[in-house]
Amino acid sequence: MSEPPTSEPSMSEPSMSEPSMAEPSTSEPLTPEPSMPDRSMAEARVWSRRFLALVADLGMTEPLRAGRHLARAGAVVSLRRSGNLVVALVRDGDERVHKSRIAFGRLAGGDWSRIERALGARAGYAASLLLGTIPADIDAVVADLGLSLLPTGDDDLVMDCSCDDWQRPCAHAAAACHELARHLELDPFEVLALRGRERDVLLDGVRTYWAAPITPSGPGPDGADGADAGVVGARPGGSPPDEELPADAQEFWAAALPTAPGAGTRAPGTPVPGEAGSLLDEYGPLVVGSSDDLRDRLRPAYQRFADGSQ
Repeated sequence: MSEPPTSEPSMSEPSMSEPSMAEPSTSEPLTPEPSMPDRSMAEARVWSRRFLALVADLGMTEPLRAGRHLARAGAVVSLRRSGNLVVALVRDGDERVHKSRIAFGRLAGGDWSRIERALGARAGYAASLLLGTIPADIDAVVADLGLSLLPTGDDDLVMDCSCDDWQRPCAHAAAACHELARHLELDPFEVLALRGRERDVLLDGVRTYWAAPITPSGPGPDGADGADAGVVGARPGGSPPDEELPADAQEFWAAALPTAPGAGTRAPGTPVPGEAGSLLDEYGPLVVGSSDDLRDRLRPAYQRFADGSQ
């Protein structure tokens, strides 16, 4: 679809480097992702609500109302993202089209490595992310690192518009915020991309830290003792893994059965493992229709098997 011409009064670029309003030569439209399960959609709405609440906290309550009206009326002609910058074309009531831009502050690469390490150390979070779902409480993990996945103030979220409205941010920028919030519901991974980590890069990092063993002598990413956290073969409570199997198959089959923990002396008449027919006695009479107990017919075969005869 060809984009209508925009009104472009001279719009000075902010001098700040983060968030940057410099528009790259290429960008991608924000398009709906495949439908998500109801639970995933409910979790995704958390991000859109929190984003709009943040915008309202920046003093945009009135513009948000006007922007909601514009967004619901279909005034947002297009919405494209490139890195941490979102560019929207918004049609005004007089049919003029204005360009509104929203820029998010990006987290540093080292901060993202810490986030990926923390998420990879938590199997539930890592599994959800790799299955394409962002847990609604993932920001709590990030907050423990002193970071936030959403902007935390006006130094993390910058907006401008090509219109000549005296109010800033204007209703056009607010409409772009509403449309962006809707796309965050459809694909909450856009939250992470806007903060500097594209989906594929994040998932690769989570996989790396999820698969990496943790040194037994030191604390893991969660602060837990590395002797249990993340070590392949470790059991809850520090219990040891199973014994190594004998290399010789004959030795394995000839070994005595292990005694179950807490096992006591068998009551008289209780079948003993290893005795002929004990398996038959374990499960009681085998009667089919009006026939006799089939165990009596099977017992000789079991005895021959126990004696090693053919």
